[in-house]
Amino acid sequence: MDGSSVTSEPIALDERDVLILQALQADGQLTVADLSARVGLSPSACHRRVKALERAGIIDRYVAVLNPRAMGRKTFPVWLDVNLSSQNAKAQGEFEAAIEKVQEIRLCHFVGGTTDYLMKIEVEDSDAYDRLHRETLSVLPHVERIVSKVQIREIFARPGVPLGDEA
Repeated sequence: MDGSSVTSEPIALDERDVLILQALQADGQLTVADLSARVGLSPSACHRRVKALERAGIIDRYVAVLNPRAMGRKTFPVWLDVNLSSQNAKAQGEFEAAIEKVQEIRLCHFVGGTTDYLMKIEVEDSDAYDRLHRETLSVLPHVERIVSKVQIREIFARPGVPLGDEA
């Protein structure tokens, strides 16, 4: 499910599809039997619907969300506002190709407004961020300015897609 086999037209979701998607967003490991019981369908009908949602690209992939603290790892999240010296396609392409190789960059968006890119970096501590900034981030192609914002505490994170009015 890499998006390459996505159907061109979006499919209409009914109430059962929305229930399936809500349940799978909450727990992607549900068995077909458990899922079918939650949404009020037979296991075979539920399985067919899940496969159709996968083929349509609505279900993009299944992942495990790891807890770094439970693994004994420290995390030091830093958010970056990055501005490029040029916003032409060549500069953006070179910058985006370079940042894909930086594993500490966990999230990146091209955004509008006074910032070109918004990124989330995750490293072990402030010393690791200092090294990453000096040795990697500041020498990325076309970088004009980086504004770092240290994350103090995550209040919440809402993975998935809001559902409710689709059916």
